[in-house]
Amino acid sequence: MKKSDILKQQRMAKLQAQKAIVDAAETAKRGYTPEEQTQLDTMDGEVESLDAEIERELANEARQLRFAEFLGGAGGSSTSEEQEVIAVQKRASMVTVLRGLSNKNGYKLEGAEKELHEIGLAENRVAGVNAPDDTAFCFPINTVQRATQQTVSQDGGEYGGELVQDQSLRMVEGLRPSLFLEELGATFFMGLTGGDLPLITSDAFKMQYAGEVEEIDVQKGKFGGKKLSPKRTAGAFDISNRLLMQSSIGVENWILKEMNTALGGVIQTGAINGTGLDNQPTGLLQMKGINLAEDTAAVEATWKRIVELQSLIEESNSTSNSLGYLIHPKVKAVLKCLVKDPGAGQFIFSNNMIDDINTKSSMLIPKLLECYPIIFGDWSQMFMGQWGAINIQANPYSADLANATRFVMNTFTDSNIVNEKAFAVNKFIKG
Repeated sequence: MKKSDILKQQRMAKLQAQKAIVDAAETAKRGYTPEEQTQLDTMDGEVESLDAEIERELANEARQLRFAEFLGGAGGSSTSEEQEVIAVQKRASMVTVLRGLSNKNGYKLEGAEKELHEIGLAENRVAGVNAPDDTAFCFPINTVQRATQQTVSQDGGEYGGELVQDQSLRMVEGLRPSLFLEELGATFFMGLTGGDLPLITSDAFKMQYAGEVEEIDVQKGKFGGKKLSPKRTAGAFDISNRLLMQSSIGVENWILKEMNTALGGVIQTGAINGTGLDNQPTGLLQMKGINLAEDTAAVEATWKRIVELQSLIEESNSTSNSLGYLIHPKVKAVLKCLVKDPGAGQFIFSNNMIDDINTKSSMLIPKLLECYPIIFGDWSQMFMGQWGAINIQANPYSADLANATRFVMNTFTDSNIVNEKAFAVNKFIKG
């Protein structure tokens, strides 16, 4: 931990101690005792002294970052956390990495790309992930995001924000998929370590009323056997060598976007409709125990069928933290033209919601028996996870007849639902 952070903790402890004295006096509707007044005055001086010391330390740390950024770390040492921050500040480029990997004469990682690769290797070791032997680049997920959050925007940019140019797209900010399932309320754990992750059901957390000194009953957490287990998630893609020669920010942005789309797509496809076979997770639509609508054959969408899913959740006494609908774009188009009832004239899908409830549409909803499922539920009961780094391999000769290079991307992910009864599905809606 940086010294400035330690000083800030000490200052916070002083302020909390002062607040406790003030609150006690206000609660008793009295003034401060002589002893309390002395304590407050003494701590005022201590807080002012800490303020000055924190300012000096922030300046020292900012100076160290400037030395490392512009002098390559010469003239001073830094902590491992600061080294992570330095790697984030440097403008690593995915195009630079891929261009180098496509070199038939070999490629030696340098600068920011090398630092990120080394952090990625460390992340794999901590996560217990065995990357392929010919992995040429490991992109760390958890570490660089933590460093970015702690340094780039912290304290008005004093920890590196001023070093970031707005016109530069940095790989550390770009390689992270945007998941619509997260927007519905699902949880996505990145940078997991240590193999399987047990998931606790919602009934594990309970409280009770008790007397002031009465001992409470310890609530034994109920583990239902649900867990996330790392499953290899891989894909191959070809990029033309001519495209790799470009240094355009637009090209960098496009490549990162495509990689994010591929990674996010496979994670969410598995969470929605994974078969549970061939190393796939068991998706929501394939999971036993999900509440099912009464329909067993193809039917037209109606308001009654839409709200039936809500009633199934309520009847199951499910939690209601993050209720939402997930539908296919074809169903969305139908619902936008379908009124709840002839008299009201209100469309079922309006303002991007159904019944004022959060709603997302996606092509990742599969077509089942010529019908499109409608899913409703508490998405906080869905979890997705990712382990270790994103590992990239390259074969400069695999697509040379097309003047391209083939890249293979590997990582480890999984998804699961802790409470099946938190979801209801109608699988037989016509598009």
